[in-house]
Amino acid sequence: MDFANKRIYLSGPMTGMHDWNRETFIEAARYLRNQGARVFNPAFTAPAAKEKAKSHSFYMLRDLHELTSYVDDAPFYDALAQLPGWEKSTGANVELLVAKACGIEVFTI
Repeated sequence: MDFANKRIYLSGPMTGMHDWNRETFIEAARYLRNQGARVFNPAFTAPAAKEKAKSHSFYMLRDLHELTSYVDDAPFYDALAQLPGWEKSTGANVELLVAKACGIEVFTI
């Protein structure tokens, strides 16, 4: 896939992982940005270790709102990039279903 100028939403396991799996998300975002993509990285909006986390449903609602953004009657995001371990993540599985339902391309990184 040519990533140049593509808008990509990162999806992967965060809940219950050390520092929300932030490093994996950062590495994936860096890789895609180096290929010319514009990336939404939900790890940047995860709470810092010293902060109290909100409920899982809060983060899911917020992130699904982002994923389902649209412009000119089309999805804002061109693709959803699945990070390693996405299969075991309830949230990432929901994001996959939503992306497919909305006609957003899905690939694994």
